[in-house]
Parts: sequence; structure tokens; C-alpha cells
Amino acid sequence: MTRPQHDATEAAFAPFTDDPAGRLDWFLAAQAIALDALLAAREGAPAPEEGRVADELRDALAADCAARGQTALPGLKAAAPLDTLAVGYIVLGSRLGTVVLAEMLARTGARRPAAFSLAMPAGAWRAFRARLDLLPPDGTRAARVAAHAGRGFDVYRAAAALAWDYCERPTP
Repeated sequence: MTRPQHDATEAAFAPFTDDPAGRLDWFLAAQAIALDALLAAREGAPAPEEGRVADELRDALAADCAARGQTALPGLKAAAPLDTLAVGYIVLGSRLGTVVLAEMLARTGARRPAAFSLAMPAGAWRAFRARLDLLPPDGTRAARVAAHAGRGFDVYRAAAALAWDYCERPTP
């Protein structure tokens, strides 16, 4: 149900997949901005499968950005609150995607940032997907989670644009 937003978000991050080492600062800044916005908009506690994954990722991204001199990233707010399962879907899904991105970055010889080295708890994605599968597909909560996940992807695209402006601004 979120394929169009997911595909649009992947397209927004194409500069990183085209040049992982050259666009790493931008990618990390965008990820940090988006994750902060998602977590601030989350309604409810994380699902047990997610655990501390989002908090660990936020800390790693903050450390990675600080190590690159990105200490005053612009803020972003989600347009509306987001269902905790929608946030979990995006956070856990992005951890899976990071495995592929880490391999792309490794091929360039660039040093792997901390955010790319985090391990996801074994079986977390499978267990989370099983939790989502328990929702009646035609029910209100399933529709809400899908709509909110779509809005979460919107946040990532907005963060990509915001980070681009931040990273590409001329230095005095």
C-alpha cells in the first residue's frame, strides 16, 4: 500500500546511491533530520520488535553527523502525528535497507559510519511483519498504519531536500 511513497523516497535518495562516498554527509544529515521528526510525531510506545532500534539509530546518526561537523542540523516536523506501527515499519525497514547501502559504501573504500554498523535484533523484521499481519487488512488500524507510513515517507523526502540545502550551502 505504500509502494508509491517508498519508490518516490528511494528516488529522492538516488544521489547517495549514485555516489555513496560523495553524498554521505548529505545522506546522514537527511536520515538524522527525518528520524528526529518521525520520533517526535510518534503516537505511542514502540512495538516490542522495534525495541530500542530507533533510539540507537538516532544516537548513531547524531554521532556521525557531529563527527562530520554537522552539529546544527535544521529541524523538521511531521505534518501530523504518526501511528507507532507506521514509524516502526519505516525504522525497521530502513535498517534492512542500510545493509545494502553499507555494501555500496564499502565498495568505495569509505569508512562506514556508526549508523551503518548497527545490528538489528535477530528476527525483529519478521516478528514486526507478523504483528502487522494480525491487523485485519480491511480494518481501520491497517488503513491508518498504511496512510501514516506514507506520511512518514513524505517526511524522509522533505528531510532529503532540507539536508541538501544544508549540505550544499556556500561556506562563508
